[in-house]
Amino acid sequence: MRLEPDAVRLVLAAQPDLTTLSANARRRGNHWVQQKATREAKALWWPLVLVALDGKEPPHWDYASIKFTVVFGTRRRRDTEAIVSALKPLVDVLKDEGFFEDDDTEHLRWDGILVEVDKARAPLTIVEIEEAG
Repeated sequence: MRLEPDAVRLVLAAQPDLTTLSANARRRGNHWVQQKATREAKALWWPLVLVALDGKEPPHWDYASIKFTVVFGTRRRRDTEAIVSALKPLVDVLKDEGFFEDDDTEHLRWDGILVEVDKARAPLTIVEIEEAG
């Protein structure tokens, strides 16, 4: 069964520690250490995406837009670049699942990242993907 063809909202009921997935964490060490860190980051996101898909096949779009809502439990300051970097392996997983052909500007438009603080809902990542025209 395929998901709704024009828009998909994935609610990832958990959230890996975004600080461990940041670019700074993945830049440490040599090439092989970096590759391993990126593989591990994707491995953290993959099961969450599969659970959110609930056995349904994702739509396949030529051009998609993506928007994130990241819910944290505390109000501490967070670096926007680090959040974007931490979400990059998640975008790779969505690409590998077939939502879009590639994560370049020809196939994917980033429509933003909203950060919310809600102790009761945290940690939570909501991904909204839709076909962009």
